[in-house]
Amino acid sequence: MAQNGSPLKDWSSDRVVAAVRQKGLSMQELSKSFDLSETALTRALHSASYVAHERRIAAFLGVQPDQIWPERWARRRERAELKAKAKQRVQEIRSEQAA
Repeated sequence: MAQNGSPLKDWSSDRVVAAVRQKGLSMQELSKSFDLSETALTRALHSASYVAHERRIAAFLGVQPDQIWPERWARRRERAELKAKAKQRVQEIRSEQAA
């Protein structure tokens, strides 16, 4: 939570790019440093489908990915929890049926 009690927001793409630039690289250079295509890491700025790329950007910036994308990572945690609960419930039902 932010200090005013509101939930934290994902950094804007511009803020991420500026943070990378402040560390001395462009997004393209950072991508190439990981042996990726020049546009690979930029895709993570616009789509939540690139978890590994988000981790690379965060590691370069010296923070955790959920500090840059708190909303994305909160949704991922929620989905993982729901999936785990559903899996547990399926196992319980199977156990009940076997008994």
